[in-house]
Amino acid sequence: KGGFFTSKFKTKLSSLLGGGGVGDSEIKGKRLTASIGSGMSDFDTNLCPRISDWDEVMLNDDSDNIHARVLKSATAKLAVVVFRGTQMTSMKNWQVDADLIRTKLELGDGFGATEVHEGFLNSLKRVLPRVKKWLNGYFGGLYSGIPDDWTVLFTGHSLGGALATLAATLAELEQWDQRPNAVVVFGAPRIADGTLSAWWEARGLCKRLLRINTYNDVIHQMPLKTSWKWWEVAADFMKCAADISACMKKGPTALMGGSASMSFSD
Repeated sequence: KGGFFTSKFKTKLSSLLGGGGVGDSEIKGKRLTASIGSGMSDFDTNLCPRISDWDEVMLNDDSDNIHARVLKSATAKLAVVVFRGTQMTSMKNWQVDADLIRTKLELGDGFGATEVHEGFLNSLKRVLPRVKKWLNGYFGGLYSGIPDDWTVLFTGHSLGGALATLAATLAELEQWDQRPNAVVVFGAPRIADGTLSAWWEARGLCKRLLRINTYNDVIHQMPLKTSWKWWEVAADFMKCAADISACMKKGPTALMGGSASMSFSD
């Protein structure tokens, strides 16, 4: 979140440029609201009109600027874990995205190890124990966690989508008491090789996963090669954004000096 004045400035700037905008969502009076700008005016809207008892907790890790927001509604029997995407102005987030070293994650069940995006995995491990405690409970039952008959949803956009998918993987691997019933991600990049995909399919987890991508969004095709210097990430992204047709039609050979070493898969 950029704060109240930053949000207002972005909304007004968007308005002056002739468009509309949606500001950061927040809990107001137990309702999940967001500021929507249209023209020179803006107003708050209730994003979930049927739910008026949201409770919210922020579970963040400042070392990599990773934010996880957890929300729950007793009337809806719903718990939501939201991982924030890359902040364009956060050098820490760009460094996480650009850490493309592949690290092994043991899957068992005859699958051996999958090779996972190191930056995503290391950052997630810092915040995930807090998510697990919020879901499963802690302090010897003083906080009982999320009831068994509730629906648990993991979600996120971009970097947040990658973290949500990887978090669901670790929750299943570690057999958490509370695991996501659904994982919904928007414009999420790839997180591992094909072994992890096969593992998800074998365990029947794919029916719980919904990946929402825009056809001309390059992010869900990344990463395209095995290593970047972190400062190259933004440059390569802008290079692709300037010529979407090349990215979509020619694939990785049109990017990064012709490198076509696809080491991650959907």
